[in-house]
Amino acid sequence: MMKIEKQHVCASILALLGVSIIACVTPGGGGGPDGETASWDVRGNYALEYEDNLIITLNVGGVERRATASGPDEIVDLGTYMGEPLELDLGEYCAREEVVCPSEALWDEVSISQQDVDKNFDAHIINVIDNTNRDLEPGQRAGVVGGFVNHKDRDRFVLGIDGQSASEGDCGALAISIAAGRFQREGESMEAVTIYKTADGMACDPELMTEDCQEHTHDRLVIPPDAPIIGIAEGKVGIGWLGACAFGPVLAGATLTIETGFTATRTGDFDPPEFTPIEMPDVPDQDVFVDEDMSEDAMDMGSDGDSADSGADMEAGD
Repeated sequence: MMKIEKQHVCASILALLGVSIIACVTPGGGGGPDGETASWDVRGNYALEYEDNLIITLNVGGVERRATASGPDEIVDLGTYMGEPLELDLGEYCAREEVVCPSEALWDEVSISQQDVDKNFDAHIINVIDNTNRDLEPGQRAGVVGGFVNHKDRDRFVLGIDGQSASEGDCGALAISIAAGRFQREGESMEAVTIYKTADGMACDPELMTEDCQEHTHDRLVIPPDAPIIGIAEGKVGIGWLGACAFGPVLAGATLTIETGFTATRTGDFDPPEFTPIEMPDVPDQDVFVDEDMSEDAMDMGSDGDSADSGADMEAGD
């Protein structure tokens, strides 16, 4: 279970992707050999599975109140405001027609498309398509959300999902609502490695520094070169609303977020229902969540320029 912490709501989408969006239209070489799947090709059909655990955060005047739930039907206590209790019945709240909660933001069965898949770009535009209903009426199109996948950062992706909301009022999903994760490859493994850092987090050599050079053990993700995509790992969804949606006008200036994790299994080749592609996704420039695996320290470890298709590895924290 990945721990999700809402440490910041100001992480730039460019920082999350690690490359400029212009990389989506700047080629890094030609496509894969004829008849073979290119290493950067993430297309396919996927089955999603959501975690039961939820993190609920209410931000009132810059002060955060956080609660956790182990299921979607729990009642969580977020303290009091002006003498009134702030309790949120998750089952009742998420059952409202105008509210889209995290487990509803992405469908249980999806197809993922990839624009310019024949080009070896550092990043590609992707569309995630609702594949739960393949018997669409004539002229009807499946739901779609858009985003980007960054192959230079171990095929991490981000999707803007505020458009999934059925409401434009207090219960409309805020623009900070996103889904993110990493495409998982066959044969991935974790190995323990030892590194040395000073108290302020700088790398050091214990043979040169006898003081303030401490040993730390990390788990490193090892990805075999050119391994095929088998699913999605480290998935997470965060949805934000105005506080008034859950608690009425008294909290109109507050924000409420609910976050959860998910994984996915690749079930087959790309085979979507009829859909209209999103050519340039409207992805937010703010992040609902920054977990410990996305911390600056974790992102710096092992950042030797290797990509996933050259046997990339990554430090995953103490």
